[in-house]
Amino acid sequence: MFEHIHPAFRDKAMASDEERIALIRSDRWIGHPVANAALQKLEEMLSDPVRTRMDSLLITGESGMGKTMIIEKFLRKHPQREDRVSGTLKMPIVSIQMAPTPGEKRLYVQILDALNAYTPSRMDKDHAAMLCIRLMREMGVRMLFMDEAHNLLCGTVQQGAEARNTIKFLSNGLRIPIVCAGTPEAARAIRQDVQLANRMHEITLNRWRDDENLQRLLNSIMLSMPLRRPSPVNEPRIRKLILAMSEGITVRLFRLLEAAAVQAIRSQQEHIDFDLLDTGLNTLPLVSMSSGEAAGDPFAEFYR
Repeated sequence: MFEHIHPAFRDKAMASDEERIALIRSDRWIGHPVANAALQKLEEMLSDPVRTRMDSLLITGESGMGKTMIIEKFLRKHPQREDRVSGTLKMPIVSIQMAPTPGEKRLYVQILDALNAYTPSRMDKDHAAMLCIRLMREMGVRMLFMDEAHNLLCGTVQQGAEARNTIKFLSNGLRIPIVCAGTPEAARAIRQDVQLANRMHEITLNRWRDDENLQRLLNSIMLSMPLRRPSPVNEPRIRKLILAMSEGITVRLFRLLEAAAVQAIRSQQEHIDFDLLDTGLNTLPLVSMSSGEAAGDPFAEFYR
């Protein structure tokens, strides 16, 4: 019974409508080849022996392609913990979101904030740098994540250069890998410093196309959906419609299928088909970025 659902979710198919809708709307990881490759690379970098120059990584993709989801998935696997012997907090990975206006002191303050450290408002950048290095060593930090790396292009040329120099300083001083994530503009920002670019590998999350990877992704998503009837989402015309409606953006594709699944439950149809997607445009979320902004898309904040 319910062979179209993954064994881990089959019992949920007999739950109430509201329970199933809550499950559909909950956060869950749906892996795909590029995301899995990124996670594997991160694991390798975290376990690499300490060297004079550590490799770093840049993950690029348009807004909504899942960069932050990859980072959050990795952070959940390597959470902070208390050392039972010393009683001190150990934080293997520090993650920050680069500020819209970059700069040396601002970067240090963001890291100190992520370390839950007190930072006086009048602290100068040299003091902030020393405190940052000391605390990261004491807390056993082995990797630094910097999301929104395209913000390196914001602010003045000097501020961007200071931020890039700070990234190099932290990597060299602590001998840890730096992981940056951002839009394709982030690659341009990194390449403005040859030394930084030379130590960065790059993984790009491209928009989905109508190929085997998309078919596997759709199958994986539907395996986690507690609908009581199979959904033929990989029929060519349905797959093409999903691709057109989501514009190949990962987050929009997920949200589209989630909204369609919720509607399938509420209408007692219990499966997603072409007609539900094609004629349900008045009730499904507008997943196009342009139309979403114009109509007050409830998921607009998620796309940013």
